[in-house]
Amino acid sequence: FSFFGGRKQKKRRASMLDSLAKSDQVLTRGGVFGTIVDIKPDRVVLKVDESSNTRITVLRESIEQVTAETTS
Repeated sequence: FSFFGGRKQKKRRASMLDSLAKSDQVLTRGGVFGTIVDIKPDRVVLKVDESSNTRITVLRESIEQVTAETTS
């Protein structure tokens, strides 16, 4: 039984959120897939539909995972 297992997970998550970059493909906690087009300190703008250029703004904390990173 360990009380410290959550620390590693929190550090990994913080690192992932800090390393978000434009053009990364991400999944939100709400199940929305999108491509990052703009990053602000507390928000991220995602393009969710290429054909209509639909964009949504979500809280940075709502990003669950990066599904594809840019190669820069």
